[in-house]
Amino acid sequence: MNKNNPHEIVLEIKNLFKKFENKIILNDLNIKISKGKSIGVMGPSGTGKSILLKCILGLTDYNGQILYNGKLLERKNREILYNNSGMLFQGGALFDSLNVWQNISFKIMNNSSAHSKKDSILIAKKMLNEVELGAEIFQNMPSELSGGMQKRVALARAIVNKPNILFFDEPTTGLDPLTTKAINELIINLINKKNVTSLIISHDPLSIQKICDEVIFLTDGKIEWHGNVKEMSNSKHKMLKDYLNSNK
Repeated sequence: MNKNNPHEIVLEIKNLFKKFENKIILNDLNIKISKGKSIGVMGPSGTGKSILLKCILGLTDYNGQILYNGKLLERKNREILYNNSGMLFQGGALFDSLNVWQNISFKIMNNSSAHSKKDSILIAKKMLNEVELGAEIFQNMPSELSGGMQKRVALARAIVNKPNILFFDEPTTGLDPLTTKAINELIINLINKKNVTSLIISHDPLSIQKICDEVIFLTDGKIEWHGNVKEMSNSKHKMLKDYLNSNK
């Protein structure tokens, strides 16, 4: 976990409200994420965890405000978040038609004409080293990689633009226990090494406990519990206790 404890707010969510037809998904959420902190959002399926992430990324409309480094995010200026963030999608979401180095360098090649193919390959190989993979796989296709390797390549893609905030959507879904442990440790090491702020969406309490500094427990689109990750296991909150016990 990141031990940095500055007061600068990197991401602030104010009165976030989202509904589909008559169903309320997020109900007046207020969240602040300080620089260098890792915040986990946990809760049962259907409680709005992934929708929260979609709102932050501007992938769906919403009511309320989302601020990045004090600037209100709107459609016209969303690139200030895109250009300074990285995203690890659920399942990795690598492009099937692109090889490893093309996947990793996709963002930098599409955002700037300054990177040649040779430069992009060198950068991709460096990123592979960052996620503890050998450079010899740089021309492999995603279908030739194991699930754990695909997740590492996806993580390499997420950090290629040197982001100051990382978003994770169920980073260990579908992985076996040993691979889950390895990916969790890799995420922790990268977060600490690069001193980035992070928001992790996960249904897995063990991953949340391993990676995060603070935990937000969502149910029915509301924050039921919010506290330090060390306090979570001893919390007397009934819904949180029931959720943690159901995942043992």
